[in-house]
Amino acid sequence: MMDNKPDENKNEATLGDLKDRWRLKELQKANQEFKEARLAALNLMEDAILSEQALRQSEARYRFLFDNIDQGVQICELVRNKAQAVTDLQPIHVNPAWIHITGVNQEPVKNQKVEKLPARDQPWFRYCEQVKENGSPARFETRMNEDRWLDVFVTQMEGDRFMILLTDITERKRHDVNQSFLAYCSVALLKAGSLKEIVYAIGENARTYLGVNACTFLKVEEDQDTLQLVAGWEEVSQPLPAGILQLSALVSQSNLVQLSQAIPLILQQEDTEPTIPKEPALGLMRTALYVPVVRDQQIRYMLCVYHTSPYHWFNDQVSLLSELAGRAWNKLAHLEAEEKLKASEENYKAIVNQSVSGIFKLSLDGQILFTNNYFARMLGYTAEELMQFTVKDIVHPDDLDKTFTGFKGMVESGQPFEVDKRLKRKDRSVIWVTNYAAPLFDSLKQPIGALVVSVDISRQKAVEQQKDEFISIASHELKTPLTSVKAYGQLVQQTSKEGNAEELADMIGRMNLHIDRLVNLVGTILDTTKLERQEYSLHLEKMDINELISEKVKENQLAAPHFRFVFNRCEMAWIYGDKTPLGQVLNNLISNAVKYSPHGSTITIDCDQSEDCIKVCVTDEGIGISEKDQEKIFDKYYRSAGLLESGRSGIGLGLYLCGEIIRRHNGAIGVSSILGSGTTFYFTIPSIN
Repeated sequence: MMDNKPDENKNEATLGDLKDRWRLKELQKANQEFKEARLAALNLMEDAILSEQALRQSEARYRFLFDNIDQGVQICELVRNKAQAVTDLQPIHVNPAWIHITGVNQEPVKNQKVEKLPARDQPWFRYCEQVKENGSPARFETRMNEDRWLDVFVTQMEGDRFMILLTDITERKRHDVNQSFLAYCSVALLKAGSLKEIVYAIGENARTYLGVNACTFLKVEEDQDTLQLVAGWEEVSQPLPAGILQLSALVSQSNLVQLSQAIPLILQQEDTEPTIPKEPALGLMRTALYVPVVRDQQIRYMLCVYHTSPYHWFNDQVSLLSELAGRAWNKLAHLEAEEKLKASEENYKAIVNQSVSGIFKLSLDGQILFTNNYFARMLGYTAEELMQFTVKDIVHPDDLDKTFTGFKGMVESGQPFEVDKRLKRKDRSVIWVTNYAAPLFDSLKQPIGALVVSVDISRQKAVEQQKDEFISIASHELKTPLTSVKAYGQLVQQTSKEGNAEELADMIGRMNLHIDRLVNLVGTILDTTKLERQEYSLHLEKMDINELISEKVKENQLAAPHFRFVFNRCEMAWIYGDKTPLGQVLNNLISNAVKYSPHGSTITIDCDQSEDCIKVCVTDEGIGISEKDQEKIFDKYYRSAGLLESGRSGIGLGLYLCGEIIRRHNGAIGVSSILGSGTTFYFTIPSIN
């Protein structure tokens, strides 16, 4: 047994050596795994940093859009007490438009208490709670102060958080007030039996709606200088220009020229003592508006309205009084004609037929007894044909109830009434009218019928409908990419945690596409607003339009790889132009060609030069445009039937904006198309020889 010990020692040494080798391999393996884990962690950190940078860029773009939209936007949150009852609204973020509209900066400041929403008694809370309860947005109008009206749209974001959008609708509300003023004056003018009653009616309604203190009607003699006060109305006892006056002594020579051109004149005098008149045309009044009534290139009358304090006249108010002065003159002319020709029914009809409004007479059972030629033309009939009808035959079925209700109320009260309704034309089309109906009485003061003045408001109704459709479409167009950006943002956040770099890059790319869509949409709306406000300017420079077209073709080729683009260049294509808006035009025309053409088709861009201009054509192989749509395709808000049927998006401003840009380059724009066989949009711009 002693002889076996060396072998046992040897075996133990061999076993120890094997264990050491195994430990070394395990250590090497662990070290390698550690290196690989550290490398993976570093890559994950790098991906997270890149994702955070991309997210910050997206947030910056969103912030830019948020801060530059015309509507006031506020993100806010309901404040609740311990019993979970709503007690207040806490603003979280507002854009500059909100501050401009409300005049209150509600932007949260660190460590400072923010200002609450203005006008604590306004129904913000009720509408936010209603939105949360119903799960759908709410819209309402509210008066912020005496001078400003707001359209408010409230939508829930999440939980107790809401987004409130404000639109200043003061101009529209003022328009409504103006129309009410005009309507009441028109009805009063229908009832007026003398010039004194005409001026009294204008003065009383002008005091109610415009706050005027006095009103006069001056007759201008044949010499165009002598004035005679023929009627006046005043709320307060103030000395006004009266008797025989000389116009040249009241106003300057330049003002005389202005009045002779039928342009109203506004006079102001500041710092006037109550007993010291400084301006002859104003007397002791502080502000006056002179509205001339010009006929046959001569001033016949002047309607003058006065304020005892400084007053700012809006353009629409001046236009309104110009319209009213014309109606007053027409009424005066009718009264004078009635005085002279009251024995002649035919002469009376001749005067009525010269009116630019539809006028007709009804019996108590609705039979048309008389119509002027203008009203007959409005409905496409002759006067003789119309007098075979009753009201029921020409009023749209859906508007009969309110027509009969108003007529019945007029007969019972003896008071005029006004109603907007639709009338059926001979060709079966429909027009919108405003009817002002006044009762007619016999010698015993009993109602025997009605005299109706009908004004065609079809164009106004069409514009209102277009605006409503535009607001609805624009809201949808803005909401869709915003919803997508938010969804992708949430996915980016989740994916960044999972470390999938390829999927993350794809999502960020999709976010950028939606953000670019938003930027283009907001840019189009802003440019259209600038055009309407006459704030759109061009910076012209010498440029080769070939280069610009080539650049835009490459951009659209990248965005639409499934299409074939062909660009036929001009030999010489130098113009004076503004590169940015012309690029908008090319992008719009090319992207439209892509939008309405099948995948795999060809988009051709031709540039041709004549003696004095460059012509650019964009031709597609798409669905085409009907002849009817081609006539209106460049109108603001217009969307073609093909666009609506195809379900493709659009707000009806792109081609309108293109047309305005080309016209400001002294060029022309047009379209040629056959339905189902493709479309060519083209524009011309003067070239440089």
